[in-house]
Amino acid sequence: MWHADGLLQGFYSSKLTRSQVQHDSGLIQAHRNTQRWNENIKLELQHLAAATPAGTSLVAIQRHVAVTLATWDAVWGEYLHPKWAEQRMRLHGAQETVLERYFMKLEEEAGSVSQQEWGTRKQLVVFFGNAGIGTRGGWGAKAVLQACRKVVERLNSGKPTDRVPGKVVTVDEFRTSRVSSILNSPQPCEEELDRSKPTRLAGWKPKPAGKPQIADNIY
Repeated sequence: MWHADGLLQGFYSSKLTRSQVQHDSGLIQAHRNTQRWNENIKLELQHLAAATPAGTSLVAIQRHVAVTLATWDAVWGEYLHPKWAEQRMRLHGAQETVLERYFMKLEEEAGSVSQQEWGTRKQLVVFFGNAGIGTRGGWGAKAVLQACRKVVERLNSGKPTDRVPGKVVTVDEFRTSRVSSILNSPQPCEEELDRSKPTRLAGWKPKPAGKPQIADNIY
């Protein structure tokens, strides 16, 4: 957030955790359902796990075939139940929907702040680093970036009162980490910084290194 004169006013912090995505997309509930439904064929699954066809032994392969045939009706009688297909359909695209809903909320909150500050909704610019979400299914930085761009850079309806299309700028995360104490205290250069000017004071030199501090990644 910036002042009218272009100086930085402050930061707006927003967080989306892995557990949030898993919960809101239904992954956690689906995992619980799978565990509960598999109880119906628990014995058959144990027999299949024990009769692994690993290796090249003819005896092991024959045993695996025999156990598969013996448990076939029970296992597929359970897995062909419509509830499994319905669950897969609910999960299809669910994580992407959660991410898009998050960026929509972020856009709306930023627009509200802009409206209060300047009386109009200015363009939202998102600086995107390497933000991946480690959920089962591989939501890496590329997938999160695509979800962000889909929301922030979408075209408006053409009405004068509609939102201004935002912009997503990818940034290199090199040197974006901030070395801080556990309390995240300011660095010496920050304490001596003249915030009315865009650069540090002329002739400023860093103080000798003291006690090692903990490095926290803050983006």
